[in-house]
Amino acid sequence: MNKKVAKTYIKKSGIFLGKYGQELNKEAVELISGMATFLHDTLTEAKLNSNNSGISPSQDQNRDDRGSKKEKSENKPGGQKGHKGNCLRKVENPDKIINIPIDLSKLPSGEYNLNIS
Repeated sequence: MNKKVAKTYIKKSGIFLGKYGQELNKEAVELISGMATFLHDTLTEAKLNSNNSGISPSQDQNRDDRGSKKEKSENKPGGQKGHKGNCLRKVENPDKIINIPIDLSKLPSGEYNLNIS
């Protein structure tokens, strides 16, 4: 049911109760007014979004586009000067040494140091 039809039902139920409310029994009046209240509450109910339904945030048409909540840093992206990086260290006695053959014809032209120990 769309909003226009629901609003029409709510309006007509009010007119009907005003006109025939005295002639109807108490249960019928409560039923009609309860249905009108239900329709009104359904119309004013919050729309579904990614917070109150199964819609993913990327598919949510009503999502809040505020951008990142992270504060902007003054540092440029990437490694920072003075920061000691972490990497794998050479071991004096490795368990296993694997020689990998290199096809020099597939490398770009240039000078290469092939004396790697």
